Formats: sequence, C-alpha cells, structure tokens
Amino acid sequence: CAFLIILLFVVTLLFYLQTQRKQILESSIKCSQDGLKFFNDYKTKNTNFSFEGRTISNGYKFNDPVYHFSGKLNTCLISIGYAGSTHSTCQGQKQCVPVWDIQHAEITDVYTNKVLISTENSKEDSKFQQQEQVFMNK
Repeated sequence: CAFLIILLFVVTLLFYLQTQRKQILESSIKCSQDGLKFFNDYKTKNTNFSFEGRTISNGYKFNDPVYHFSGKLNTCLISIGYAGSTHSTCQGQKQCVPVWDIQHAEITDVYTNKVLISTENSKEDSKFQQQEQVFMNK
C-alpha cells in the first residue's frame, strides 16, 4: 500500500513537472512572437530620437532584440538597443559616414510597455558620459 502511494506521488510529480515545462515553453514561444511584434512597432513609432537636446538627425541603427519570458515576473521582457548619429564625417572627396556617437539600451516589459531600466551613452570630446535611469515597480 505504501509503495502504491509513493508511486502515485512520483507519477503525479512527474506529470506536474512536465506540465510546467510545457507551459514555460509555450510562454517563451509566445514571448518571442509578442516581442518581435513589439520591436517592429517600437521601430515604427520611434523615428525621432534625441539625447540631451540633440536630435539624432543622421540616422540610427538597432541591435538585434533579445526576448525573455520571466516566470518569476510572469511577463515577457525585451532588451532593445540602438546607436544614433548626430553628425557625419567627410574626408576629401570620399563619401560621408555617420559618427555613431549616441548609444541607448533598455529593458522593457512587452505587455505593459513599461521601461524597467535604460541607459544612454554620449561620446563628446573623446569622453563617454553616461546617464542611467532605473525605474522601479512600486
């Protein structure tokens, strides 16, 4: 009788763990899909970036986003980063190239659109100046 109770407990535990893994996998897949949509919308909506009053008028380029489903927070997080250019350099008759002098990165909750942490770096006078903002859930 004790053997059957232990066996039943083990089978129930294995079933529970398998169900949990399946739910985490499904949530991770959904997070990837929702994160990609969020990223594409983010790029479409955010076309005019600025940093400390300077407009990033010479273009910007995005890094590949990273998505992660957090079981602890029960939400989908995305890491977004981009480099921006406020001016170009030209050498002689050669084509002008943008100077990527602004860097931005943030981690955002995909489902609430809340930025959890962000950082921006500006390269001025060969020195990097960094500003960080951390937003806490209250």
